[in-house]
Amino acid sequence: MHELNIGQQHLFRRLVYGDNKIDVQIKSWVTLLFLEALNPFYVFQVFSVVLWFAYNYYYYACVIILMTAFGIFMSIRQTLKNQNALNQTLFSSDVATVIKDNGKSLSLDTKYLIPGDILEIPSSGCTMQCDAVLLSGNCILDESMLTGESVPVTKTPLPCKKDLIYDTKEHARHTLFSGTKVIQTRYIGSERVLAVVVNTGNITAKGELIRSILYPPPVDYKFEQDSYKFISLLAIVAFCGFLYTVTSKVSFFLPLNFNF
Repeated sequence: MHELNIGQQHLFRRLVYGDNKIDVQIKSWVTLLFLEALNPFYVFQVFSVVLWFAYNYYYYACVIILMTAFGIFMSIRQTLKNQNALNQTLFSSDVATVIKDNGKSLSLDTKYLIPGDILEIPSSGCTMQCDAVLLSGNCILDESMLTGESVPVTKTPLPCKKDLIYDTKEHARHTLFSGTKVIQTRYIGSERVLAVVVNTGNITAKGELIRSILYPPPVDYKFEQDSYKFISLLAIVAFCGFLYTVTSKVSFFLPLNFNF
């Protein structure tokens, strides 16, 4: 009955946390085309091309259309290429050794890891597929994927203190972050290097890094600001020209109507 309850708890946690994977939504070329076409510069190009066709500047308008289409095509192609490269980088699968409550070891695909699972870190090293807190033994890690520094970092077990509240930043030197590589493990005698899973999937350190890449904070680029100023200036000039044209036409026809 106790084993059944443990199995139900494990299934419940699987339903809550889901699979241990980072999902990246790849936008279709239709969506990218729509987003690219809404750029203020290309909207201005559309009105310009219509005006050039109205004044019989066919060759010039066709050349501008071809150049604009080529620019949009290359931009969409590069974006799709970057998305596919990022998706291939994120896709990784491995087999982890999970320690059950009865002390038995179970080989499990890392995709099915959930918070609360106790992992045995192999002595040959591995690539962490989740965030885990070290319980016993020491680990030497390469965190260059997250920090950009190639200097190995030593991780020590979490202190056994009463009423200890785990915090990711405060206990970073005890945490094996997702995406980092375990170079070597150190243990005493027959003691195994164990770690408990705390975060999986998108809420890991690697998931936060991917989110910062895909959804960076809004930045006011000078080019975009200048493009809006340029379009606003052209709109003002066009409006002034419209008023001048209307005024001159009205003043030209009024004397004729009066003499008639």
